[in-house]
Parts: sequence; C-alpha cells; structure tokens
Amino acid sequence: MLFQGRSAPDRAGDEPIGTLAIFPFRCVEATEPYLCFGFSEELTSTLLTIDELRIIRRTEQPPSGRTIRQLAEDIDVDAILTGSVQQIGDRLRIAAEVTDGRNEFVVLSESTDGSVSNVLELQEAVAGKIAASIVGPGESRLASRNRPLSFDAFSAYAQGQFQFERRSLDSLRGAIERFEETIALDPGFGPAYLHLAFAYLLLPEYDARLAVEAMYAIAAEKAEAGILADPTIEPAAGTVFGFIHHKRGEWLEATRAYERALVADPGSALTHHWYSRLLATVGRMDESLSHARRAYELDPDSAVIISRLAISHFWLSELGEARRYFSLANSLSLDAPIHDLAYALYLIRTGEIDEARVNTRRGLEKYDVPSGWVDAVFDAFEHPDRRPDAVALVENLESRDELADYIVMTLWALLDEPDRAMATALSISGIGQDFETGYEVLFSDELAVLHDHPEFETLVRNAGLRDYWNRLGCVAEPVRVKCPAAPGAGTPAATL
Repeated sequence: MLFQGRSAPDRAGDEPIGTLAIFPFRCVEATEPYLCFGFSEELTSTLLTIDELRIIRRTEQPPSGRTIRQLAEDIDVDAILTGSVQQIGDRLRIAAEVTDGRNEFVVLSESTDGSVSNVLELQEAVAGKIAASIVGPGESRLASRNRPLSFDAFSAYAQGQFQFERRSLDSLRGAIERFEETIALDPGFGPAYLHLAFAYLLLPEYDARLAVEAMYAIAAEKAEAGILADPTIEPAAGTVFGFIHHKRGEWLEATRAYERALVADPGSALTHHWYSRLLATVGRMDESLSHARRAYELDPDSAVIISRLAISHFWLSELGEARRYFSLANSLSLDAPIHDLAYALYLIRTGEIDEARVNTRRGLEKYDVPSGWVDAVFDAFEHPDRRPDAVALVENLESRDELADYIVMTLWALLDEPDRAMATALSISGIGQDFETGYEVLFSDELAVLHDHPEFETLVRNAGLRDYWNRLGCVAEPVRVKCPAAPGAGTPAATL
C-alpha cells in the first residue's frame, strides 16, 4: 500500500474543524457504483466514531458551480471531504481530499493504492489519515469496527446496502438476497443480519399483500441470529425491536430499544428517523423534530427523511419550514402514500383545497383505495352548506370499511364532528399503519376538537399513552408532551 500526496503546512492557530461534510466518493471510469457506495459507507461509519467530530453525510455529489467556501456555508460545516474510487484490474486507487471551507485550505490530499481484495484495509488507512489531518495524530482513536472477512463478503454487503437505499419493492427484495449472500460468505458479520432485518421490516410498507406480523417475526429472527453470531450488535439491534414495539403500541419498550440503538450507533439516520416517528406517535413533538433534523443531517438526500422533517414541522405548526421541506420532498421520487396524505392535510390548513384534492387522490391510489369521494367531501371544507352531504358520505364510507380508521377520524374532525371522530379514534387498535398514524395525527391541530372532548382521557389511557407519560415523568398536555432528559445520551430520565 502506498500513500502519495503533499504534507499539509502548519495550521497552528487556526480554529479546529468540528463539523465535516462527507460527499459520496465518485466512481472513476468503469468502477462499479456499488463499490464506491460501499467504500463511502464504511468510511463514513468509521469517521462517525470520532467523538470530536460531527459528521454531515451527503448522498449526492456536490452541485456544480459552487466553491468549497460556498458549499461549506450552504451546509453549515467547517470542512468538506470528497474523493474517488478507481478500479484498474485487481487494483484500487482511492483519492481523498479534505478542504477547510472557512479558508479553502486543503487540509489533506492523498492518493492510496492497493489490492481490490484489501479494500477494507484501504478504507481503514484512508480513515486514519483523514482523522489525523483533522484532530491530530494520536488525539483521536478510531473505534474498531466489525468488518467482512473477505472481499466477496464486502462486495455482497455493499451491493445489498446499495439496493436497500433505493427503497422500492424490487430493490428491497434484491437487498435481501445480497445480505443473505453476505451471511453465507461470512456468518459472523453482524451488520449484514441487521440490514437483512431492516429490509424485512420495510417490505410490508411497499407490498400491502404481505402479512405484517409474519414479516416482523422474520426480522426479529434475523436480528436475534445476528446477535448470536456477533454479540456486539445487540445494542444496535434495538432499531429492529424498537420498530416492532412501536408498531404494536408498546411505547416504553420501543423507546428503550431506540435509545440503546442510538447510544451504540448515534450516526444511524435510519434509527433517528424511526425514533422521530415514535416520538410523534406519543406526543413528544419537539423531540420528534430534533431527531428528524439529525436524520436529515446524516442523510439529507433521502426523500423519506425529508418528508418526515416536513411532517415534524407541520405538527408543530411551523408552516414555513413545513412548506420548504414538503416542496423538497415533492421534487424527489417518493413512493410513500403517507407523505401525500400529510401534505394534503397541510394544504387544507393553508386553504389550498384544490391542490389538497390532488395529493389526497394520489395517496389513496398508492394504497389502492377508492378516491371518488374526495371532491364531495372537500367541497364541504369550502362550502359549509354542503357539509350534510359530506357527513352522509363519510358515514357510508366508514360503514363499508373503505377507508383507514385514521383517515375517517381525521375527516370527522375536519367536518367538525367531534363525537364521531372520538368514536373512530377509540376503535383504532391492532398493528400497522392505522395504529401508528392514528395516534400521531391525534396531536395535530386538525384533531383539536378531540383535545377537550370528555373521552380524551379514556382515549390516551386505552392507547397506553398515559401510563407511558407517567412512567417517564412527562408533563402531558393534549398537543405538547414534555419529558425530562436523563443524564447522558439523551435517554429519558428515571425510566429506562
């Protein structure tokens, strides 16, 4: 292995680099995209273990026409890391450059050559050079990480990660095949089991024909097998179990699992994203927004994460920021019906009824749910004299069980029918989207008619929310739940 590059001049007196944006390493010439993706992912994961450094992960190349200084200001970081991966036969060349965005000083510029079969050693060497250039040699020890034993296992795992990030039914199924292949090649590599479990958790959200509990059982089985093979992944596996507990309404268990996972891997955008969803479901909206923001910092090009950030701002009635992120998510390819329906709710709040109709239909069609009722009901939002017809229509839809309960509950609230909305809310139970989304919407301004309803306390008790809040020592108001912070790691106090 050979390092080539110039040494950096003395930077004594300069402000230390505290935040670093990492852009994906470019593929040079015919290098396989998954190889560059996998290298970038492993490098980022390693650098995230540096306590002195806050990492902002980018998933797209820097925009053209921007200087390093402008780019750093856009992202609000001190420095930028860019690089490339080039495969030449059985050799790899890794180029990496760290530039201080405050003065455009090149802190590190290195080219590293080595064998393809030694890609993990190359990654570790590059990470060490980067760490030393930023925090100084010997000042920060990179945490050792579990790595695949062979290049073939790394290749399969990188291909699985590449497919997983594309987030479609076909790509998730492809990811499952690659993660299974990784495990067959390296049965002791824990992260492959975790990603395999994540893929099974998401499958029902992309294929409604799948039995939710069956997929969750497989995910739990894969995670538990991974823990047996590699006990070091047990805390991080909390993301898997947190997701399942959340969907079942086991709020405290979900909180415990997510918090443990974040202590083990604070750089997991997926864990912050899913934890944000849980926190919104239990009324902890401010904390939900905080984790949505962190997920966005770690994965700012994910349409799903951007949508969650938009929804988090919306629940807190921060409509300007909500519009900004809804617009950004809309500009990306996003096959998530819950996004369309949340955006429609936002548009109803801002009086953009015609656009709300379009987004409601789009979301319902993705769920393969009839949408012929939309115009008649939405007409009533603008013309109160048409409300009786809308009430009769929603009543008919509910009796035929054609709409999800949380949609019916929301429509009743928008039509100013608090008793009907409460009756529907009290009927929500079970597992899956109705259960999770129903309680999340409960804390929005759109459901304000329920907050003073005489049965609101019954509702939160039946949902297990009152017990959850009491166990955490939270102060709970209908639309704002405040929980004390515990010392260290952000874990709620006196609970876990």
